[in-house]
Amino acid sequence: MVNPDAADSKRDRGILTASDREFLKMSESKRKERYSAPARSQRRRAISNRVQNALLDFQLLHDELDNEICDEIFGSLLGHHISYKGNYNSIAGRAIQANISFLYAGTINYASDRSIFETLLQNAIETTEAERGKTMKNFQFDVETEIVLSWDDIKQDIEDQSLTPHGLRSFMYHLMNSQDEIDTATIVDVFENFKETDNASKYINRD
Repeated sequence: MVNPDAADSKRDRGILTASDREFLKMSESKRKERYSAPARSQRRRAISNRVQNALLDFQLLHDELDNEICDEIFGSLLGHHISYKGNYNSIAGRAIQANISFLYAGTINYASDRSIFETLLQNAIETTEAERGKTMKNFQFDVETEIVLSWDDIKQDIEDQSLTPHGLRSFMYHLMNSQDEIDTATIVDVFENFKETDNASKYINRD
């Protein structure tokens, strides 16, 4: 079975070479120490070309790969004989989620109008379901998004006693997703200050 840990530098080659992975995991300052400017440019260009060709290869995989092999690929990664939707290899699940996120981010960075991704995703789902002999009527892709506020904005709102539900959702997002980027003491300080504000009782139980 393939090790689903994306950070494992000893994995066999996929799209990226071992050197590509090492380069991507380096900080920019470390890259400047290790590589000359032309070498960094060459490495980035090589990664870009490999990824572009990989995206084209996925079209070939979709069109030509035998279903039995496809089932083995995802069964091996996610776990065979899944008995319920929450019972799968979560590490591999995050890798698949990252694939979708990569395509989404790349698409909307190219075209800020999110409808292009919605159209591509809708067409992909409808095409796949049709290939599986399923019919879909009135399929709609509808996701509500909002901008996550920065820590500085959240702290300012707390100081001004003007934290909104949006601000609180941003606060919770940082707690769950940005722990490696924000000092624990800062998190505690922000939360303690928030508990002392007049509007805190709207969101938390003081008991």
